[in-house]
Amino acid sequence: MNEKFFDLKKEKQDRIINAALNQFSQCGYKQASTDTIVAEAGISKGLLFHYFISKEGLYDFLYGYSLKYMNMELQPESAPEGESFFDTRRRIEEGRVSVMKNFPRMPLFLIRAVRDTDPVAQNVIREASDSYDSIMGRFYAKASKDGLKLPTDRLIYITDQTLNGLMEKHLRQETFTPGAYRNEALSYLQDIALVAGA
Repeated sequence: MNEKFFDLKKEKQDRIINAALNQFSQCGYKQASTDTIVAEAGISKGLLFHYFISKEGLYDFLYGYSLKYMNMELQPESAPEGESFFDTRRRIEEGRVSVMKNFPRMPLFLIRAVRDTDPVAQNVIREASDSYDSIMGRFYAKASKDGLKLPTDRLIYITDQTLNGLMEKHLRQETFTPGAYRNEALSYLQDIALVAGA
């Protein structure tokens, strides 16, 4: 990647990043179109490749940038030791909503990237120094398991499937707002806590 990308105005950087997040999170690596990315970002294809060299270079940058941004927003190391599982999950959701204010599809991109079966995407993820799962794992390692009616791994799976599906539903709406997603996500989380919590 050409470091001069960071010399661009922040608004233009974010526009390019969001266009790439939109395309890769919806289509996966193989089907993602750089033509669609440049059209949405309002830049030329030559400029995109000037900064990222190739589609793979763009994906590699996007994955690393998204992990750093998510880690910075969520700050798993600052989570209190012994916090309840559901307070921990609320903290994660609040962090994801904060990320979505600037980059609506970033959490979804990170989730989908792990499932992408394209060899190029798998190689990028394998070579990354961190992963979305390890960021989440650092939260859950500190959470108290006391009083839970289900094993933690099952509870994580249930909450992930529910809230990630809800996020996808909200992102498909033309009038997406992080606040509307947050309110519904926390409501669902409260329902899961009533059924499976302490």
